[in-house]
Amino acid sequence: MKALKFSFFSVIFSFFAISQVQATHLRAGEITAKRISSTTLTYRITLTTYTDQINGVQANDAANTSQFSFGVTGVPLFEVKRRKKFLINSGTMCNVYDTTYTFPGPGRYTISCAITNRNANTVNLQGPTDQISFFVETTIVVNGALGLNNTPVLLNIPVDTAGVGRRFIHNPGAFDADGDSLAYRLTMPKRGRTDGSNG
Repeated sequence: MKALKFSFFSVIFSFFAISQVQATHLRAGEITAKRISSTTLTYRITLTTYTDQINGVQANDAANTSQFSFGVTGVPLFEVKRRKKFLINSGTMCNVYDTTYTFPGPGRYTISCAITNRNANTVNLQGPTDQISFFVETTIVVNGALGLNNTPVLLNIPVDTAGVGRRFIHNPGAFDADGDSLAYRLTMPKRGRTDGSNG
Protein backbone atom coordinates (compact mmCIF):
# COMPACT_ATOMS: atom_id res chain seq x y z
CA MET A 1 0.00 0.00 0.00
CA LYS A 2 1.39 3.35 -0.95
CA ALA A 3 2.08 5.85 1.79
CA LEU A 4 0.00 8.53 0.16
CA LYS A 5 -2.54 10.40 2.20
CA PHE A 6 -5.34 12.38 0.71
CA SER A 7 -7.18 15.04 2.56
CA PHE A 8 -10.35 14.21 0.72
CA PHE A 9 -13.01 16.85 1.32
CA SER A 10 -14.99 15.88 -1.70
CA VAL A 11 -18.63 15.53 -0.96
CA ILE A 12 -20.71 18.29 0.51
CA PHE A 13 -24.38 17.63 1.07
CA SER A 14 -27.00 20.34 0.95
CA PHE A 15 -30.53 19.08 1.43
CA PHE A 16 -33.03 21.64 0.37
CA ALA A 17 -36.43 23.25 0.21
CA ILE A 18 -36.82 25.72 -2.65
CA SER A 19 -39.82 27.95 -3.25
CA GLN A 20 -38.78 29.85 -6.37
CA VAL A 21 -36.68 29.42 -9.48
CA GLN A 22 -33.26 31.00 -8.92
CA ALA A 23 -29.65 29.94 -9.05
CA THR A 24 -30.31 27.92 -5.91
CA HIS A 25 -29.66 24.51 -7.31
CA LEU A 26 -26.51 22.84 -5.98
CA ARG A 27 -27.06 19.70 -3.90
CA ALA A 28 -23.70 17.93 -3.78
CA GLY A 29 -20.37 17.62 -5.53
CA GLU A 30 -16.95 16.03 -5.58
CA ILE A 31 -13.54 16.54 -7.16
CA THR A 32 -11.36 13.64 -8.27
CA ALA A 33 -7.82 13.62 -9.65
CA LYS A 34 -6.25 10.84 -11.72
CA ARG A 35 -2.62 10.87 -12.82
CA ILE A 36 -2.55 10.06 -16.54
CA SER A 37 1.16 10.19 -17.41
CA SER A 38 4.05 8.17 -16.06
CA THR A 39 6.58 10.72 -17.35
CA THR A 40 4.96 14.03 -16.32
CA LEU A 41 2.90 15.21 -13.34
CA THR A 42 -0.24 15.45 -15.49
CA TYR A 43 -3.62 14.72 -13.95
CA ARG A 44 -7.18 14.54 -15.20
CA ILE A 45 -9.20 16.70 -12.79
CA THR A 46 -12.95 16.07 -12.68
CA LEU A 47 -15.66 18.04 -10.88
CA THR A 48 -18.98 16.23 -10.62
CA THR A 49 -21.98 18.21 -9.34
CA TYR A 50 -25.53 17.16 -8.52
CA THR A 51 -28.13 19.85 -9.10
CA ASP A 52 -31.86 20.42 -8.60
CA GLN A 53 -33.54 19.83 -11.94
CA ILE A 54 -37.01 20.80 -10.69
CA ASN A 55 -36.55 24.27 -9.17
CA GLY A 56 -33.10 25.04 -10.57
CA VAL A 57 -33.50 24.19 -14.27
CA GLN A 58 -32.58 27.66 -15.56
CA ALA A 59 -29.52 27.92 -13.35
CA ASN A 60 -28.40 24.42 -14.28
CA ASP A 61 -28.86 25.05 -18.00
CA ALA A 62 -26.65 28.15 -17.71
CA ALA A 63 -23.87 26.34 -15.81
CA ASN A 64 -21.80 25.48 -18.89
CA THR A 65 -18.47 26.29 -17.24
CA SER A 66 -16.91 26.18 -13.79
CA GLN A 67 -13.73 27.80 -12.44
CA PHE A 68 -11.07 25.55 -10.93
CA SER A 69 -8.17 26.46 -8.68
CA PHE A 70 -5.28 24.00 -8.85
CA GLY A 71 -3.64 25.32 -5.69
CA VAL A 72 -0.55 26.56 -7.53
CA THR A 73 0.74 29.96 -6.38
CA GLY A 74 0.48 32.60 -9.09
CA VAL A 75 -1.79 30.53 -11.36
CA PRO A 76 -5.22 32.17 -11.91
CA LEU A 77 -8.54 30.37 -11.82
CA PHE A 78 -9.01 28.10 -14.82
CA GLU A 79 -12.36 27.97 -16.63
CA VAL A 80 -13.46 24.41 -17.43
CA LYS A 81 -16.34 23.50 -19.75
CA ARG A 82 -19.08 21.08 -18.79
CA ARG A 83 -18.39 17.87 -20.69
CA LYS A 84 -21.71 16.18 -20.08
CA LYS A 85 -24.91 16.28 -18.07
CA PHE A 86 -27.53 13.61 -17.50
CA LEU A 87 -30.52 12.94 -15.26
CA ILE A 88 -29.96 10.46 -12.45
CA ASN A 89 -33.59 10.64 -11.30
CA SER A 90 -36.60 12.82 -12.07
CA GLY A 91 -35.29 15.71 -9.97
CA THR A 92 -31.50 15.55 -10.09
CA MET A 93 -29.02 16.35 -12.86
CA CYS A 94 -25.44 15.11 -12.80
CA ASN A 95 -22.94 17.54 -14.37
CA VAL A 96 -19.36 16.60 -15.25
CA TYR A 97 -16.60 19.18 -15.80
CA ASP A 98 -13.10 17.93 -16.51
CA THR A 99 -9.72 19.02 -17.77
CA THR A 100 -6.08 17.99 -17.63
CA TYR A 101 -3.44 19.88 -15.69
CA THR A 102 0.31 19.39 -15.32
CA PHE A 103 1.58 20.37 -11.88
CA PRO A 104 4.90 22.28 -11.80
CA GLY A 105 6.61 19.88 -9.41
CA PRO A 106 6.17 17.59 -6.42
CA GLY A 107 4.15 18.96 -3.53
CA ARG A 108 0.81 19.20 -1.81
CA TYR A 109 -1.92 20.88 -3.87
CA THR A 110 -5.52 21.72 -3.01
CA ILE A 111 -7.79 21.62 -6.04
CA SER A 112 -11.01 23.54 -5.45
CA CYS A 113 -14.11 25.04 -6.97
CA ALA A 114 -16.66 27.55 -5.62
CA ILE A 115 -20.05 27.90 -7.32
CA THR A 116 -22.98 30.18 -6.59
CA ASN A 117 -25.41 29.08 -5.09
CA ARG A 118 -26.47 26.36 -2.71
CA ASN A 119 -30.06 25.28 -2.29
CA ALA A 120 -32.24 27.65 -0.28
CA ASN A 121 -33.44 26.95 3.26
CA THR A 122 -30.69 24.52 4.29
CA VAL A 123 -31.43 24.47 8.02
CA ASN A 124 -27.97 23.59 9.34
CA LEU A 125 -26.23 26.51 7.58
CA GLN A 126 -26.39 30.21 8.34
CA GLY A 127 -28.96 31.90 6.12
CA PRO A 128 -29.82 32.96 3.63
CA THR A 129 -28.35 29.74 2.25
CA ASP A 130 -29.18 30.51 -1.38
CA GLN A 131 -26.61 33.35 -1.15
CA ILE A 132 -23.84 31.04 0.10
CA SER A 133 -21.32 29.65 -2.38
CA PHE A 134 -21.12 25.90 -2.79
CA PHE A 135 -17.48 24.97 -2.22
CA VAL A 136 -15.68 21.67 -2.75
CA GLU A 137 -11.98 20.79 -2.57
CA THR A 138 -9.61 17.85 -2.77
CA THR A 139 -6.01 17.93 -1.54
CA ILE A 140 -3.51 15.69 -3.28
CA VAL A 141 0.16 14.90 -2.78
CA VAL A 142 1.94 15.01 -6.14
CA ASN A 143 5.02 12.79 -6.10
CA GLY A 144 6.43 11.12 -9.21
CA ALA A 145 7.93 8.34 -7.08
CA LEU A 146 4.42 7.16 -6.17
CA GLY A 147 3.60 6.23 -9.76
CA LEU A 148 0.13 6.66 -11.26
CA ASN A 149 -1.64 7.37 -7.98
CA ASN A 150 -5.17 8.80 -7.87
CA THR A 151 -7.72 10.19 -5.45
CA PRO A 152 -10.44 7.88 -4.16
CA VAL A 153 -13.75 7.84 -6.02
CA LEU A 154 -17.24 7.84 -4.51
CA LEU A 155 -19.34 5.05 -5.99
CA ASN A 156 -22.70 5.97 -4.42
CA ILE A 157 -24.59 8.98 -5.72
CA PRO A 158 -24.90 11.54 -2.87
CA VAL A 159 -28.58 12.31 -3.30
CA ASP A 160 -30.71 10.82 -0.55
CA THR A 161 -34.05 11.47 1.08
CA ALA A 162 -34.11 11.92 4.85
CA GLY A 163 -37.11 11.67 7.15
CA VAL A 164 -37.89 14.01 10.05
CA GLY A 165 -37.20 12.31 13.38
CA ARG A 166 -35.46 9.36 11.74
CA ARG A 167 -31.81 8.39 11.71
CA PHE A 168 -30.13 9.34 8.43
CA ILE A 169 -27.35 7.21 7.00
CA HIS A 170 -25.36 7.79 3.83
CA ASN A 171 -22.50 5.57 2.71
CA PRO A 172 -20.53 7.35 -0.05
CA GLY A 173 -19.04 4.05 -1.19
CA ALA A 174 -15.49 5.43 -1.27
CA PHE A 175 -13.08 3.25 -3.24
CA ASP A 176 -9.37 3.66 -3.87
CA ALA A 177 -8.03 1.72 -6.85
CA ASP A 178 -4.46 2.13 -5.56
CA GLY A 179 -5.25 0.37 -2.28
CA ASP A 180 -4.62 3.43 -0.12
CA SER A 181 -6.19 3.51 3.34
CA LEU A 182 -9.28 5.75 3.56
CA ALA A 183 -10.50 7.66 6.62
CA TYR A 184 -13.45 10.01 7.13
CA ARG A 185 -14.00 13.06 9.28
CA LEU A 186 -16.65 15.76 9.51
CA THR A 187 -15.58 19.33 8.85
CA MET A 188 -17.29 22.69 8.86
CA PRO A 189 -18.39 23.56 5.31
CA LYS A 190 -16.38 26.34 3.70
CA ARG A 191 -17.73 29.26 1.68
CA GLY A 192 -14.53 29.59 -0.32
CA ARG A 193 -10.83 28.84 -0.56
CA THR A 194 -9.78 31.00 2.40
CA ASP A 195 -12.87 30.70 4.59
CA GLY A 196 -13.38 27.92 7.10
CA SER A 197 -16.58 29.33 8.58
CA ASN A 198 -19.98 27.70 8.60
CA GLY A 199 -21.31 27.97 5.09
